[in-house]
Amino acid sequence: MYTLIKKNTLTQCRSRGGFTLIEVMIASVIVIISIAAVVAMVRKGQELSSDDGHRRIARSLITTKLESSTYDYTNYGNLADTSITDSVVIDTRGTATTTDELKGVRTITVGNEQTVAGTAGITVPYKLLTFRVIWREPEGMDSVQIQKQIAQAE
Repeated sequence: MYTLIKKNTLTQCRSRGGFTLIEVMIASVIVIISIAAVVAMVRKGQELSSDDGHRRIARSLITTKLESSTYDYTNYGNLADTSITDSVVIDTRGTATTTDELKGVRTITVGNEQTVAGTAGITVPYKLLTFRVIWREPEGMDSVQIQKQIAQAE
């Protein structure tokens, strides 16, 4: 009789619907790997969003300078071969101090006079204006550049 009770108890323990320690450990590893992958994707998305925001701000800084300086650059005779550089803030990073700001350099370059063939075989002189903003991201240097041709009016 003692053997019969022990056998029934052992059979009941094995027939319970529980998980073994190995199954629990494998499931835990799968969950941890999945969570790590989601966290990595979220961080990469935030970096890309930040980079895109910096590019939009840099383009805005160029466009603002281009629009405010159009008066100076529309007169072909005023376009001397020159380069102007100033410091700009790409991102204030939401801080009260300026030490954490993401700063860049805005450069405006007026190139040497060039010519292009116009209509009826007439060559038209022009100068190439280059507006560029450069800044350093954690991954390396980044920049936005816009070029504009100003032709000499006849």
